[in-house]
Amino acid sequence: MAFKFATHEPLTPFRAKASFNWKNMKLYIEDEETLAIKEKIFQDLILHNVLNSIHPDKEKADDLKRHTYNLSAYCSLNYDKFIKPFETNLAKTLPSLFFVFCLNHAVSYKVGLSRLVSVTILKSIGTSTEKAIENISSGKWHSCISLTEIGHGSNLMNLQTTATYDAKTKTFVLHSPTIEAWKCWSGNLGKGATHALVLAQLYTPDGQCHGIHWFFTPVRDPNTLKPYPGVIVGDMGEKIGINGLDNGFMAFTNYHIPKKTLLNGISDVTLDGQFVTKVPNHVKRFALTASNLNASRTCILGLTCFGMHTQSIIIAIRYAFAAGKSETSINCPHQQLRLFPHLSSAYVLGIVVKSFLENLWNYQSKVFTDGIDDEKLYVEAADTHVIVTGLKAITTSAAAKCIQEAIEYCGGHAYLEAAGLGTLRNDIDANVTLEGDNNILLQQISKTLLKLSQNKQKAKEQSNLGLYDFIEEMDATLDRKCDNNRLEMTPEVIKSAYNWLLCYLLNECSMKMASNMTNGANSFDAFNKIQVYDCNVLSNAFMENFIITRYFEWLNQNKPPEDCQSPLINLGLLYSFCCLEKHMLALCKEQYFSWDAVDIVQNYILNLCDRLKDDAVSLADVLAPPDEMLNSILGKSDGEINKRVVASYMNNLQRPK
Repeated sequence: MAFKFATHEPLTPFRAKASFNWKNMKLYIEDEETLAIKEKIFQDLILHNVLNSIHPDKEKADDLKRHTYNLSAYCSLNYDKFIKPFETNLAKTLPSLFFVFCLNHAVSYKVGLSRLVSVTILKSIGTSTEKAIENISSGKWHSCISLTEIGHGSNLMNLQTTATYDAKTKTFVLHSPTIEAWKCWSGNLGKGATHALVLAQLYTPDGQCHGIHWFFTPVRDPNTLKPYPGVIVGDMGEKIGINGLDNGFMAFTNYHIPKKTLLNGISDVTLDGQFVTKVPNHVKRFALTASNLNASRTCILGLTCFGMHTQSIIIAIRYAFAAGKSETSINCPHQQLRLFPHLSSAYVLGIVVKSFLENLWNYQSKVFTDGIDDEKLYVEAADTHVIVTGLKAITTSAAAKCIQEAIEYCGGHAYLEAAGLGTLRNDIDANVTLEGDNNILLQQISKTLLKLSQNKQKAKEQSNLGLYDFIEEMDATLDRKCDNNRLEMTPEVIKSAYNWLLCYLLNECSMKMASNMTNGANSFDAFNKIQVYDCNVLSNAFMENFIITRYFEWLNQNKPPEDCQSPLINLGLLYSFCCLEKHMLALCKEQYFSWDAVDIVQNYILNLCDRLKDDAVSLADVLAPPDEMLNSILGKSDGEINKRVVASYMNNLQRPK
């Protein structure tokens, strides 16, 4: 993009110290095609005066709603123009899409849920959904996802909403048997959704429950937006953040919907009420049905990595170097350690998410083309589910920590609405529990690993991405130790350490699980007892290993320009050693490392922070959108922070009314 920096401004001396050309880095991270899309979108936003419709220091509730509506309308009208041509490549689509949404996070949910997520699910497991997709794409219908219930959030298996097939009327009867079964937190449902993808327990006339299934359910008349008889639907009210998104609740009272509303790519019901399925194994069928949530989790990944996380660290870095902070201050190791690990995670997680989107799209394309096939696609679906759920947990938690640190680092000015950081914090909070509480999502990973450890020789077959290769060699790996003389600052050292760590943690979890069950605990209680210090640590380590491995593989497969190699390697190493440091107790206690390794790793972290000091401002520039998009008085590229803070004061001279 045509970003320009003035030659005489507070940040100019720091930019001059960079060891790389920031334009080379930007082209490497995003490529020319993606940048061209963003440039077109940016110029179009200026042309249509969308950027000037609101300023954060003047933002009020009604203005926010109007701004959200205007930006949503703009995105819907221009979706085909800017995004649709690139829908075949999620790695390009999401960064471009969320470039717009950094202006207003609510819009990402409104447009993403209806245009991306709903259409993806309809294509994936619907067989006659062309008309529905056409009506959503044209804007005639407005869709949402409706799965969470008042009494059931992450526990999908025990959802209470029922869909019972009536053979006489050839319809399904949706019903909410208790208050706990009322649907809630459905984005877009509160005011404007005409249709909802409802997740409900499918019952046949013989009273048999066949588990959760998706139903594309009409809930409001598209012409009047009045709910249909048998549907209670409304807005949940004001929230802590993302108030531009109308989260809604919904309840059904014996509400009849056509038979064709069942998305029958996996299972169906015959006209006379017989249940038929391509996936007889109910566990696999549940997994394939639930895996469609990966579409919405992918949107969360995009918003988090390409939006909230990067926005907050850009603001903090620019503030640290420009707003009255002396060079002596940023030379302080403690100040560097507060910010630079978050800068490294923004790069590492962004690149890993972008690279994994290619795997996700390859899988999704097979589903679109061939439909769900138990034998051929189950392994790929399982791979996708594990990584998407794990990345969702890791990226949203990392973004929340980054935003909080940015607020604390920027001090009092961070609490101004015009700083933009308060909005980021309010909005990121929802993502930590949205589409699955992060702790529950990580539990799914440790459950998978424990199950695979029971048959180590076959674990390798359960992943096309090599996620479980380490399990087969567990016993041999645990016999190895690392000599501190070989504890070098290299990706290979980190990879070996994580390989041993995963084997150790999984072995510990397996033994404690077995011990608990031997002592009389059932599998549920036995698993819960090893969550805190065992399974949760295992899941985090598993995802950290995946992220670190994928990052360095990406660098090897996509050679950076020569001037960009050193900064990118340093960013990866800093992220890696910061992750590894959290596990040093286990690594040293079990003598993989000697206790001296703790000092070595901590010194590596401090050394890497110092290496990144001169590159930090330019690294932030690479990730930054134009100032008009970032919309923060503390994060402007000219570095004139103090002048802009005072200017924001001057906007509040109106007399009391």
